[in-house]
Amino acid sequence: MDIIRQVHPYTYRNENQFLHFNFHQDPYAQYDYWINKIGVDGLFTYFNGTLHDFQEWTSPLSSLKMMVMMMAMLLNCCIRLQL
Repeated sequence: MDIIRQVHPYTYRNENQFLHFNFHQDPYAQYDYWINKIGVDGLFTYFNGTLHDFQEWTSPLSSLKMMVMMMAMLLNCCIRLQL
C-alpha cells in the first residue's frame, strides 16, 4: 500500500531576521528553492502578497495572460478607431 504524504513547511516571513543567509535575504529566492527545487506541496506564510507575486511572476500562464490582455487592449483600440 502506497502512502502519499504532502509536505507544507511553515512559517515563511519577509523580515531579514527570519530569512536564511543562503537566500541573500530574498524571500523570492526562498520560495523558488522550496517550491521549485525541493518540490513542497505548499507552504504557510504571513506574507501572502509576496507569495502571490512570486506565483504570478513564475507561472507559465502569466505570460499567456499578459498576451491576452494586450490583445484585448489592441482590439478595444481598433474598435474605438472605427467608431
